[in-house]
Amino acid sequence: MQKKYKKVIGAYFGLCLGAMSWAASQVVAAEVPPPKVVIIWASYGNGHKSAGEGIKAEILKANPEALVEFKDVRDFMGPLHRWYFEKGFKLTGDHPEYYDRWYQKLMRDGAEAQSVGKMPRVGDYQAQTMADWVLESKPSVILSTFHHATEVLVKLREEGMIPKNIPIGWQHTDYTDHKYFARIAQAIDMSFLPHPELEKSMIEKHGVNPSQVMTTGISVSQKFTQAWTPEEKSLFLKKKGLEPQRRTITLMSGNAGTGDFPEIVRSLSENIVEPIQIVAICARNEKNYKNLLALQAKLPPSVKLKVEGFIPSDEVANYIRSSEIFIGKAGGLSSTETFVAQIPSIFLDNNGGQERFNIKFFEKEGLAQGVRSESEVGALANVLLTDQELREKVVKNEGLFKNIIQPEKIAAWTLESASHYAQEQVKYGSVGGFDPCEILYTEF
Repeated sequence: MQKKYKKVIGAYFGLCLGAMSWAASQVVAAEVPPPKVVIIWASYGNGHKSAGEGIKAEILKANPEALVEFKDVRDFMGPLHRWYFEKGFKLTGDHPEYYDRWYQKLMRDGAEAQSVGKMPRVGDYQAQTMADWVLESKPSVILSTFHHATEVLVKLREEGMIPKNIPIGWQHTDYTDHKYFARIAQAIDMSFLPHPELEKSMIEKHGVNPSQVMTTGISVSQKFTQAWTPEEKSLFLKKKGLEPQRRTITLMSGNAGTGDFPEIVRSLSENIVEPIQIVAICARNEKNYKNLLALQAKLPPSVKLKVEGFIPSDEVANYIRSSEIFIGKAGGLSSTETFVAQIPSIFLDNNGGQERFNIKFFEKEGLAQGVRSESEVGALANVLLTDQELREKVVKNEGLFKNIIQPEKIAAWTLESASHYAQEQVKYGSVGGFDPCEILYTEF
């Protein structure tokens, strides 16, 4: 009896494999659909989407037929969590010292969590809604430019809410190798790291498998990599009511406009003798915006101040590329963009968190300097304007850093992984939307 059942089971599997082979031949014969890439980002400012745009450009350059779809992970937030984050975002903009405490706790709790899928912020997002969207979208590979989004994807894959073999890649957008981030790298297929030092640390210090990490730099928008001629720069400044002959300093501190902008402008005014023009991009910080407008009339003739609110990213890029100095917070994306544009920078170390780690890294690499107080900005900016040897050294280091950024490596991994996933679907899984073994089982 036992031998009889073995023969029946053997015959069933033989028929199953035969059906799969037949189905695969039909798919091969048919037109192969282009790869579909989903890039999940987070709308906490423009940085995470900017990284995604840089990756998308390289994917389409390598395969113009590829389909690339963006999705904001905050779309999967419930109303309560969205409200909580909006309030928290404003609070940290007004009181940045709170952010550092929150961040340090997040790192500790995440490092000790039972699994990546159970990390502290995973519960902020509606897992089933996100899983339903992924299944409906039918991507052949998923990329993420935000670590919390990556954590949720790990949960979905671990719990079988999305295909367990779907490739997941993550663009790490800060210059820190904390154990928290190493755990994420160990839970997915590939992590794209911003610098070789982080790759070395992830492998040697945290035991991440070398096959799960690669150094690619942080992808930035092509606006920062395109050539910017003196004529284009002059035309842009005139269009904005600025003087091309004056040295331009751009001040911007993220979506929340973190920091005391009037104090920074006063510090610049008191320490720099030559004529300058300051572009202060306040984004959504209404307090800074109003206070700067009131300050304009009190500045000496040598200082021209242009105050901007929330403006398109193209304009931000052009202001930065037109500048002699950039002053802002050390977010992973904004700092990388200024380095790629080879603009000497001063970073405000008033937000703590990952930005403090970033500043320490930049200072070690000779890329930029940080200040703890807004009143220190002017003296340092004056040195960057007057010490030609220092400027040349910083710009040279930025040029070397720029060579690390290779988004084409991300595109190559993405397209190769998408192709491999499609082959697996043909070989083992659903072909044309059905499982041949399932049909055979019903018939049998």
